[in-house]
Amino acid sequence: MSAREGLGRVRYAGSNTARGKSYHSFDGYDGPSHRGSVQPRVELILGAMGKPLRRHGLDLGCSIGGFCLCLAHRGAIMTGIDYDHQAIAVATEYADNLELPCEFHCLDITLDVIRKAVVGQDIVIWLSQWMWFVKQHGLEDGLDALFEIGKRPTTLFFSTSFGDGQAGDAMRLHGITEERMQTILSDCFEHVRRLGTADNWKYRPIYRCRGSRRWEYVGQGNNEIRRRGYDRIEKRQPAENVEREARALGILCSPHFPRLLSAHGTMVEMTYCGNRLRAATMPQDWRQQAEEILHALRAAGLEHRDIQPRNLLVRQGVIGLCDFSWSGPVGEDLAKMPGGLNRLHRPPEGGVDDRYSLYTSLTALGAK
Repeated sequence: MSAREGLGRVRYAGSNTARGKSYHSFDGYDGPSHRGSVQPRVELILGAMGKPLRRHGLDLGCSIGGFCLCLAHRGAIMTGIDYDHQAIAVATEYADNLELPCEFHCLDITLDVIRKAVVGQDIVIWLSQWMWFVKQHGLEDGLDALFEIGKRPTTLFFSTSFGDGQAGDAMRLHGITEERMQTILSDCFEHVRRLGTADNWKYRPIYRCRGSRRWEYVGQGNNEIRRRGYDRIEKRQPAENVEREARALGILCSPHFPRLLSAHGTMVEMTYCGNRLRAATMPQDWRQQAEEILHALRAAGLEHRDIQPRNLLVRQGVIGLCDFSWSGPVGEDLAKMPGGLNRLHRPPEGGVDDRYSLYTSLTALGAK
């Protein structure tokens, strides 16, 4: 059996098409295809990217290599990955015959493969395959994969289904709509622009995502804080502080606070609540959100005791309060608390007043 005859027989039922058919075609390909030529989408990408001369590119889910071959023809140095070994054989044959700078690898696209493959790439193309990735590996790995790409100075051209096709059930299961997809991409990249659609992919818009999304967490003393994935933060600190933070986060239940994932020894893992709040990112309803934060603290019987500007975050318009290392129940003896704790944002008469500290901090950040 030739590689051409075996096309379409991939691991996941419905993720390609009939045996002998490729998923897509390109100018010069002489076989039948399911979605037609990639050329309109190539032109859409080139219009947003410009000349790709000597730029390194990666195509995740490359099938028979249409995007790689077209971009390599324009001067890019391309790598394609796909789990269909027949499609990879066809792509390699065309690259060799056309003498284009492309290499193709038959690999299952996993989070570890993406982490390694994106290193050193100027361009990453991930069109239509993300829904299959989520279907096989779960939403958490799907989000982490986008985060891994977004950590690097890479331009991502991305599209996925929003409920159509064989993997649409994975998108519906996780509530992935076009609006939520844009929010997810904006969490990973500084600039996200919807380029439009092309031909047979009319329900799958392409996004250009540029600029690594920086995030800020400021450690205190011997704290060490790292972002471990799209939605996870790992914080190392003295065991006593871990105990306090874990106890508080285990009680609190609100979008304004991190959610506790695990805690042991000197490490606490929690959900990511965003970048540092600034005047430019201050939500218009900041007063209402401030009252929601204070109400949640009172309902839990907790005092934060260290509310200050650097502990206020924002994500998708929601103000978050972090760093519960010195929190505790209302009325706790504070004799052992550090003397300089929250010194600049305490009420004039001294003591602990989360309301005063919160509003003072918001005002210092530009709330009016």
